[in-house]
Amino acid sequence: MLKAEEEAVHSVRQTGQLTGELSICSASSYAMDVLPGILLKFMTMHPDVNVTVKISDFLEDSTARLTRGEIDFVARLDEEYAYPEFLTMAKRPEKIVFVTYPDNPLAERQDVKASEAVKDQFIVADRDISYCAFLDKELRKQGTEMRPAMEIGSVGAIISMLLKGYGCSFVPEFAVSDYLKRGELKLLNVSDIDIKIFSYFICSKDRWINPVMREFIRVAESMQSEPR
Repeated sequence: MLKAEEEAVHSVRQTGQLTGELSICSASSYAMDVLPGILLKFMTMHPDVNVTVKISDFLEDSTARLTRGEIDFVARLDEEYAYPEFLTMAKRPEKIVFVTYPDNPLAERQDVKASEAVKDQFIVADRDISYCAFLDKELRKQGTEMRPAMEIGSVGAIISMLLKGYGCSFVPEFAVSDYLKRGELKLLNVSDIDIKIFSYFICSKDRWINPVMREFIRVAESMQSEPR
């Protein structure tokens, strides 16, 4: 209680400028594309707040650190109600898409089966990542076993492989939107897989939401509601 009171007193200078610390652990794909925009807006408004961002796709590690109070928020891509034991904030639905290089014959097809998309040269992110695990589960329901040619724990590295003319993958649309607009990558028209994923921030229910954290969530929610 005393520590919380002290943080509240010192989080706002006499000038009214917000000060303090903010620590976030983020999924790698979210940190690569969406989080920087949120942080830029927040830091432009509050330049005296010191921000630390850790990158990790390992759920148990990040949630354990959240519970211990070592970080303020974890940015996740997962099912809508995956973390009932935590507070969930700034939620937004996200598309996860099959994407490939422009010369892939599958890119010219009007309808591609998921089993075809994952058959040859399929590159998957870490299988423990939520949307990859969900894809594996849905494929098994269809009687298809996912046997990727490559497993790469970095969406950025996967995109680099696709840009070099190899493979197809299953990634968040926001991670490849610029490449799609420029025609450097192509979407596969896969209609028999529909996986609903959300991006959001989670926070410990036992954690006092100090002014810095409250302001960050306000900024994040405003940006999550804007079109990308």
